[in-house]
Amino acid sequence: RIIRILKDGVKLERLIVLTFTKAAAGEMKERLRKKLQKEIASGFALKEALEYLDQASVQTFDSFALELVRRYHYLLGVDRSITIGDGVLFSLKKKEIIAQVFDAFYEEGDPEFLDFVSLFAIKNDKTLQKYIFAVDNKLELIYDRKAFLDSYLEKYYSDSFIKAMIHRYINLLLLEQARIRSRLQRLKEEITDEDLILHVVDCGETLEALLKCKTYAEFKCQADITLPRLPRHGDEYEKAIISYEKDQIKESIKRLQAYLDYENEEEMYQTVIETKTHVVTLIRILNRVNEEFIKFKRHYNIYEFQDIAKMAIRLLKENEEIREYIKEHTYEILIDEYQDTNDLQEMLISLISKNNVYMVGDVKQSIYRFRNANPEIFKEKYARFQKDKTGLAIDLSRN
Repeated sequence: RIIRILKDGVKLERLIVLTFTKAAAGEMKERLRKKLQKEIASGFALKEALEYLDQASVQTFDSFALELVRRYHYLLGVDRSITIGDGVLFSLKKKEIIAQVFDAFYEEGDPEFLDFVSLFAIKNDKTLQKYIFAVDNKLELIYDRKAFLDSYLEKYYSDSFIKAMIHRYINLLLLEQARIRSRLQRLKEEITDEDLILHVVDCGETLEALLKCKTYAEFKCQADITLPRLPRHGDEYEKAIISYEKDQIKESIKRLQAYLDYENEEEMYQTVIETKTHVVTLIRILNRVNEEFIKFKRHYNIYEFQDIAKMAIRLLKENEEIREYIKEHTYEILIDEYQDTNDLQEMLISLISKNNVYMVGDVKQSIYRFRNANPEIFKEKYARFQKDKTGLAIDLSRN
């Protein structure tokens, strides 16, 4: 595709080509170099593109973001020599900071913190510190972490949100109910042995009240069920069908009973509300950890990949002229292995694109979840392109 665009007279400097590893970017450049040499030998005027190739924007997302940040460092208030630090170093430092923050809270004798630790720590607070570390790592993927945490209590502890979550919880009960109904219906349709038909009728009568439930309270009253025994006589094949479907029904009943751990919806509501104090403490811990971690990064002028991505996003959001220049200058953005895109990378691309992104990927080959890849971005866009034609989805079913 790149060669075809170049043959149409578009300069290589107007293309942004992105992938996810330096090895893949290097391989792509070499393949492009060989292809250009071949086309030049065939008489195509692509010498300028070949000479420009080493400077071309054929690189990783991280390199692209870092290039933007270094170029406009003065607008971000960071040094031009900003570098990416070692991931292991950052992990060790964050763990050290978490331990120091815990010690500071202990020394302050903070009552909410002490309650928090006594509730969630068993023998010591090491496991709790690991949880804080894991939660903080997830928060690093959110573009505006501060805004997310500042609004967390208002959003997730509002009366409307909690009631909506309780409604979704009850939908889990209705889902299991639907599964039971479906399996019972299959037995009614497939069983022909007269004795076994009577057994299916008995099962239906046993389940009748449960299948009429609509509220949490009704499920709570009707979930204690024991299905009638399968008779010894009857067609063996049909008995096997009944045995299998009843086992599946029993599993659904077990799941229902596990969901019905609360006495009523009010208890569910109050249980959520009672966690609010601990969430306030958790947010305080996370904020203090983040403050110290940012100080460390600024002092040594070393950052993580997601920090650089956030800086690049902020640069584009706050500087319209830069954003518009890149948009106007760029003919097309080509992304390889699109299934491995993460949320920050997707946000970055959305700021510089103008319906000119060419994406290649296979969601079944997503291998970078450990690096926070979000294959749902690929799946959502693919489904949207097929449905509302805001883009073109092409299935490459053959090599």
